This record gives sequence, C-alpha cells and structure tokens, in this order.
Amino acid sequence: MTRPSIVVLHGANSAAAEMEPLSEVLRAYGVVYAPNLMGHGGREVPAALSMQDMAADVVGWMGRQGLSRAVVVGYSLGATLALYLARHHPSQVISACGLAPKYVFDA
Repeated sequence: MTRPSIVVLHGANSAAAEMEPLSEVLRAYGVVYAPNLMGHGGREVPAALSMQDMAADVVGWMGRQGLSRAVVVGYSLGATLALYLARHHPSQVISACGLAPKYVFDA
C-alpha cells in the first residue's frame, strides 16, 4: 500500500521547523512535507497576503514537489488554510485536518 503524502502547514508568525514535533508523529502514517508559508520562515513578505494567494502558493509548491494530492494538516492560520484548500482545491486534497483554525481575524 502506498503511504499518503501529508502536508503540514504552520501558523502565523511561525515556520515549518516549528511543526517538527507534529511532523515526527505523522511520519508513522505517511510521507510528511512541511513548507514555509508566504512571508514566513525567511520567505519574502509579499505586498499583499490573502488566503487565495497563500493557497495558490501551496498548490504551486505541491506541484514542484511532485505531489498531486495530499492529506493537509494545519495549525492556526495553517488550519484555516488547510480547510480553504479542501474547499477551493479539492483535486489536490485527499482530506484536511485543522487544529485550532481561526476564521475571524479580530483584535
């Protein structure tokens, strides 16, 4: 049986490296990938940052990694993004899991 690809998405003001404890646990269930989101983990901060832009960036990153589909797991902002990907890019998402998603960005 082929092990699924699992994409782990970090939260705001974070980086992929901070998701390593979760990634380590998930390796028992599939091949884990953890990208740095736009404007995070040393990546340049774009002039505008929308959920749509972040989703397109993750889908493009998945393509460059050779991932046609993946289980997407996210924390906080990454959780909201995981759910957005499942809704707007269903052909790339096997399933999505959100840990503490934040939908309303208020003070």
